[in-house]
Amino acid sequence: MYIRKIGKRYQCQVRARNQSYYKTFVDKTSAKLWGHETFLSAMKGVLLGKGLKKTLKELIKQYIEEFTVTKKSKVNETKIWERLIRNHSWLANKRVINLTPQDFIRFKNIRMKDGYRTTNYELTLLNNLFNKAIKIWLLPINNPVSNVPKLKENKGRYRPIESHEYRKLLHYGDKVFTAVILIARKTGLRHGEIHRLTWLDLDDLRNVLVVRTSKNNNLRTVPITKWLLNYLMPLKKYKTSRIIPISQNAFIKRWQKTLKKLKMHMHIHDFRRNFVQSLINKKVDIPTIARLTGHSSWQQVQLYWGKR
Repeated sequence: MYIRKIGKRYQCQVRARNQSYYKTFVDKTSAKLWGHETFLSAMKGVLLGKGLKKTLKELIKQYIEEFTVTKKSKVNETKIWERLIRNHSWLANKRVINLTPQDFIRFKNIRMKDGYRTTNYELTLLNNLFNKAIKIWLLPINNPVSNVPKLKENKGRYRPIESHEYRKLLHYGDKVFTAVILIARKTGLRHGEIHRLTWLDLDDLRNVLVVRTSKNNNLRTVPITKWLLNYLMPLKKYKTSRIIPISQNAFIKRWQKTLKKLKMHMHIHDFRRNFVQSLINKKVDIPTIARLTGHSSWQQVQLYWGKR
């Protein structure tokens, strides 16, 4: 496939099975999409004749067995693949030869509506999968994901949480729901870190929370106020080893229902950004912020910078 610019338009040229195809478009993306589909249509008979009847689901399982298992992020990546197979069967059960860029544009749009911030990461994984299928498994196909435009990512996204929004959240839920909000607001812990906290991690002598299982596997301590410590103590009545007696998924469901009821739009992670920004506003130095928040580098802290 070859694309050339003619004036203000783009002409796509495709050659397959000794046949040439031409078409002109107003933008380059449309030309690429047409070229990919035209090539697949021309090659479909040859590919099926060679027995290429695998579905995307089968390709994903093969990718997990050969490539995902060797990565440090194998657990998280495997969960992403399993979620794709489970929640998007319309895509996973489709034969590879029948997949087009439009299928993955539809997938991207669905993920955007779900509000997930990992959409670009998932598209990258799918792109890697098809590259391996072409280069390693020698499947005679084009990569249908390579021409799918990714979402624009803003550096340093900062969504301040207004005081009236904070009060609404505190007054809406029960004591457990409120405890998660308070910890997120006052400590800047990641959502997963909050739900992994145990009573052994609550040091009431030094008034700190000990974060043992973090994203970077680095142990750190985060100071908390005596008031917050006293607020958490009654949660011991649930007799669980963890401070928050409900799972992360259970909280997310409550969180989404709450936002819908209150007609608000935010992420639980915004509390972490708000915490970092509050430290910056207080002129706290970057190394101290990185130590408190558990960032692996000072550059990562800068992604949270915003403006009042």
